[in-house]
Amino acid sequence: MAELIVWLGSKVVGELGSTGRRSASFRPARPGIGLTIGAPDDGSTWTPEFTRAWFENLLPEEEPRSRIAARFGLRSDDTWGLLEQIGWECAGAVAVLPPGVTPRSGSYEPLTVDGFWSRLAELPARPYDRDAAVRMSLGGGQNKLLLARRQDGWEMPIDGAPSTHILKPEPAYHPGLAMAEAWSLAVAAAATRAAEVAVIAREGNLPVLSVTRFDRTVADDGSVIRAHQEDFCQVLGLAPEIKYASHPVNPRLPSYRRIAAALERRASDPPAELLRLLEQTTVNLAMGNTDAHAKNHSVFHAPAGDVSLTPIYDVAPTRAFIDQRHLALPVAGRFAIADITRDHLVRESVTWGIPERAATVTVTRVLDAMMEEGLRAGDSTFPSLDPRIRGVAVASMTRLALS
Repeated sequence: MAELIVWLGSKVVGELGSTGRRSASFRPARPGIGLTIGAPDDGSTWTPEFTRAWFENLLPEEEPRSRIAARFGLRSDDTWGLLEQIGWECAGAVAVLPPGVTPRSGSYEPLTVDGFWSRLAELPARPYDRDAAVRMSLGGGQNKLLLARRQDGWEMPIDGAPSTHILKPEPAYHPGLAMAEAWSLAVAAAATRAAEVAVIAREGNLPVLSVTRFDRTVADDGSVIRAHQEDFCQVLGLAPEIKYASHPVNPRLPSYRRIAAALERRASDPPAELLRLLEQTTVNLAMGNTDAHAKNHSVFHAPAGDVSLTPIYDVAPTRAFIDQRHLALPVAGRFAIADITRDHLVRESVTWGIPERAATVTVTRVLDAMMEEGLRAGDSTFPSLDPRIRGVAVASMTRLALS
């Protein structure tokens, strides 16, 4: 790989140089670049271990990664080769570009209605075009398409132009998942800040979950402005395959306590952000979401260098789709979701520094909001949710509320 230039918004923040497919170092351009809260911000070169972990988390995982690598004639473990090809549009405001290319080099290609559905139907076999002009990357193992919605239509971002929406076609092996995630986030929005979603459907096609990117803003002139964020695998310097905790608990792996410690250290308002983390933890537990791992928690970066939690995202009653009874991250040392009570949520958050009374009030408020206005909002917005899936979620909420 040739040396790559790392941008944050419209500014060059450093250079990425590889020593192998999975080894590289990042040299910040100057102190205080604001790329991460997980590494020293004094301008020193990042360690190879932190460099690999942080930049790996910008790339897709599992089958999508393998398909993309094959498309560009690369090995799937060639991190830097993949970043060179598709790291032009990523999560947050970061772009990894070859020398001579800038974030302003991109453009948009309008899609017809048929073109929109054709692009989605061709996933995962066609993640990118033959001319390689579509250069976008987003973490996770689910097939996704990044598009921009400006004015009244969908547009394909070309050569790293910023997207505004994440389109996730429903997996054929999990019927009902798109509607379940949309309904879950509508319920969650009554209790905490949540990503904006919709379900797009057309006869003969699988439903598609449309997620409005909260790290993008469309200006009055139609330009798309990036806001920087990073997930907690990046913050903690953990590769994406280490997004789950282990049993028994390993202090070097992700945990709510480590997330809370990072917020306590760098949040603009630590007490408020710790309470928001408790809101999100309660929502995931109440919904029966056992997949709330470290990559499903993220922070925004403010210009002053401090951070705040992003809205909650990727929430669904996973127990309605897979037989997964253990949480991605433990609560008060417990993994089995059926064993965790309101008291465990309070005990967990007290270790973060939240006073017990404030924790108790927050957990009660979140559960009450989800079971009252949350359920009303979810049911009215997405009335076609499979009753079986809804039943799994409501049973989980009820169990926690009565525990």
